[in-house]
Amino acid sequence: MAIYAISDLHLSFQTKKPMDVFGEQWKNHHEKIEKSWRAMIQPEDTVLIPGDLSWAMRLSEAVNDFEFLHALPGRKIIGRGNHDYYWHSHQKMVDFLPKDIVPIDRQVLDLDNWTVVSTKGWLCPGASAYVASQDEKYYRLEAQRLEMVLKKAKEKNQAIIAMLHFPPMNEKNEESLFTELLEDFGVRLCIFGHLHGNGLRNNYDFSQNGVQYQLVSADYLDFMPLLLDPLLD
Repeated sequence: MAIYAISDLHLSFQTKKPMDVFGEQWKNHHEKIEKSWRAMIQPEDTVLIPGDLSWAMRLSEAVNDFEFLHALPGRKIIGRGNHDYYWHSHQKMVDFLPKDIVPIDRQVLDLDNWTVVSTKGWLCPGASAYVASQDEKYYRLEAQRLEMVLKKAKEKNQAIIAMLHFPPMNEKNEESLFTELLEDFGVRLCIFGHLHGNGLRNNYDFSQNGVQYQLVSADYLDFMPLLLDPLLD
């Protein structure tokens, strides 16, 4: 079994929100994802998807998006992004999704010799979009949630992969409550999405204080799932 990752699929088969308004690279992006996915991923493989899967506002609007994902090979482990408004509770997601799509927002999941944890994360102090009066309470709340799942993961006594939606640091790669927790709990790999656009290359793929960080937004990866196994050696 191989482990892959790709984030921010931004599917909209029912809501019809085209992504090419954000750049020519997004034109027919679901076709690019499907082509590369089928060429790379086998049924026994696992794909980690840290959020922003669909533009749907409610689950009834996300049916076709998840049918698209379900038709692709492999097991899909999904986290929650800031645009996943349809995601109201863990149990509702479990009841709604087929068995090959596993939701783990604020959850812990064993994956062979690894333990995967997931929470959304938030903008970090010092980020260009961070406004303390609006973001501080959510930043601290998400840090508490990350600590909660990391404590559960530590009990498993396996190497840990952390799956966030927001990057766990600002654009200057400065320390945050998230990076402190990842280091304190000995997380091996932290993957995340949320970021888009030009000028990101190599800014968010690095190792620091024992933690490997990897941006996996779909457009950043040219819509090709990233094989994580080399990062887990």
